[in-house]
Amino acid sequence: MIYKFYNKPEVYFLILIGFFLFLFFNNNFDLWKILIVPEFSTLPDETFYDFRCLQHWAELKKIFFDHSKYVYSFSEEIYGTRKVCILNHPRIWILISSLLNIKSEFFFISTIYFLILIYILSFVYQIKKFNSFFLVYFFFSGSSLLLIERGNNDIIIFLLLFLLTTVSHRILKYFIFILTVILKIYPVFGIFYFFDNKKSFKIIFSLSILSIISFVIFYNDIYYLVKNTPVAGDISFGVKAIKLNILKHFNYSLNTLIMSIALVFVSLLIYIKFIRNFLSNETFVNENLFLLGSIIYISIFLLGSHFDYRLYILFFSIPMLININNKFIKFSSLVSIVISVELHRLIYFFDFYGGVINNLGKIYLFIVLTSLTIDILLKKLNLR
Repeated sequence: MIYKFYNKPEVYFLILIGFFLFLFFNNNFDLWKILIVPEFSTLPDETFYDFRCLQHWAELKKIFFDHSKYVYSFSEEIYGTRKVCILNHPRIWILISSLLNIKSEFFFISTIYFLILIYILSFVYQIKKFNSFFLVYFFFSGSSLLLIERGNNDIIIFLLLFLLTTVSHRILKYFIFILTVILKIYPVFGIFYFFDNKKSFKIIFSLSILSIISFVIFYNDIYYLVKNTPVAGDISFGVKAIKLNILKHFNYSLNTLIMSIALVFVSLLIYIKFIRNFLSNETFVNENLFLLGSIIYISIFLLGSHFDYRLYILFFSIPMLININNKFIKFSSLVSIVISVELHRLIYFFDFYGGVINNLGKIYLFIVLTSLTIDILLKKLNLR
């Protein structure tokens, strides 16, 4: 009985969470420094920095219907020369900010703590369901803790996507999916979560039409969202991040379109020549959950640069990966995830070479997730 109790990963997770919370609420310790997580600011009024943008966006109601003042003007008026919290989200977040009423510090802290609590409970649920020690690690990974430290709004998207995967009512699932697309756009690539067989194309087509309609309605928002989202190579992933890192360290500029095409071509070649054979007798489990995470990762990797906290999306692919029978695919996939989500820690220990290792890990992860995704889709179509 005692052995079974201590052999449960959720027990270790809760013990570690208790220690994590002790450090978090103890002012004598610098939690983020201890865990080697980049801290955006040490000022009390800038904790959970990204979520503080949501705290202030309610002030933008006056320009909600005025496209001409969508971004820079009100940012400078409210925040002066700092130019922080530029609205690089669809304007629906202005309404969310107003609805949450988190202008006061008490409601702000209460709201973000509540979201973090649900984030923790989501991991408890998944760790227990899949009996996974790797998910215990993933919570404490650099990318996951960066999501918490920044208080980024992607934590809300994570919780909605998690809810999507746990509710059983199909109409509710469709509603949640469309809601995530309206809030952040990029979850649209997870549409193949609903793909089971050829009959599923009707559902996917319908959801695609609804997504396109939302894009048309908010087309102006999308334009400014793309225009005003920061693009960086540091603590980021994607072809544009790789390009910026190469430019920064080697003063050589690559074409992102050519890079994307080359990555897809190499992935297809490796799948056909090698991985296809490795997976010939593989029976996947939790493959739809995997597709939700893998296709979003693959798509946004090709389309630009994204801060590493968005690697939370790999959370949904892990349950299938830990159950793959082929040891090489399983081990290399999980190792590449570890390398991918630990940029800051790798740089902390290995400096420049840590960044190189991280970028190579993210590229390999792209290749292996692409190969697995292709194989799953072919098998669902009975083409394998």
